[in-house]
Amino acid sequence: MIVRFLLSFLICWSCPAFSAGFITHVLLTDRFLAKENIVEKSERQEFFQGSLFPDIRYMAHIDRKQTHTLGESLSSIQKEESFFEKGKKFHSFVDEKRIQFVSKSTILAHLAAHYPDNPDQILFLKTAEDEIFHALLTQNEIQTSFTTISNDIKKYAIDPAVVKEYYDCVQSYCRAGPIELIEVAIKNHSDFFFIPLGQLKIYRHNLEIAQHDPILQKHCQDLLAASQEWK
Repeated sequence: MIVRFLLSFLICWSCPAFSAGFITHVLLTDRFLAKENIVEKSERQEFFQGSLFPDIRYMAHIDRKQTHTLGESLSSIQKEESFFEKGKKFHSFVDEKRIQFVSKSTILAHLAAHYPDNPDQILFLKTAEDEIFHALLTQNEIQTSFTTISNDIKKYAIDPAVVKEYYDCVQSYCRAGPIELIEVAIKNHSDFFFIPLGQLKIYRHNLEIAQHDPILQKHCQDLLAASQEWK
């Protein structure tokens, strides 16, 4: 269990800092499915798997061009027939729209002023978003959406064992949340860990404050509201 926790933490923090975190992807996927009135269990499972699939590239060692696309729109997602592929496109759609949202806001200036010791403000922001959004997740659906693997994944020629391990890591991250996982990382820190122990402790301390920060909470509320209008 500790190994899986650490893997989930490492994967999420290995993703580009400007991209959305696992929990943000899951929550925005859930809100999108509700907006599109997608209620069939199998369709929702396929979409969830697709929306989290692209970041498997860090474990499967495949090129980003195979998992991420540019210029996706609400229309291109809706036109896709496969619910797995809809979810996969939605992942890239969310990453692009979130970058645009953050770039137009003053949230990074707020972080710089109130959390000046953060080693990486952009990475801290995505992690703080995940921590705040963690309380809003519907855990039961997350933990059951990855019990079977979509047939659409086969065309990517990824070892099924790697796919299962990746989705297990996603579930572990969503179940625990960033602060708990950072605690595990601190307690099990070793020389090969790519984030210095001192930085982990700074992130943990600041996240404990940030989860109750009204400016960050409003940022997350505004992000959720804006996502409902993305085209």
